[in-house]
Amino acid sequence: MLTRREAQIVELLGQGLSTRDIAVTYGIGHQTVKNYVTVIYEKLGLTGREQLMRFVQQAAGAQRYGSPEP
Repeated sequence: MLTRREAQIVELLGQGLSTRDIAVTYGIGHQTVKNYVTVIYEKLGLTGREQLMRFVQQAAGAQRYGSPEP
């Protein structure tokens, strides 16, 4: 499960912000954001930004339209 800050960073990455932009937004270091991203990838079992973008799109679709019935 992602922390609140990790979820916020995922949301901003999904909006197309760079790690530098996110660092400025939250007033934290660029390396701190990169560390968050590394942890996010590990927690979600992802290997890179492309997979993260697909995850964000799928999550947004599930929220928008509800989870599919089993």
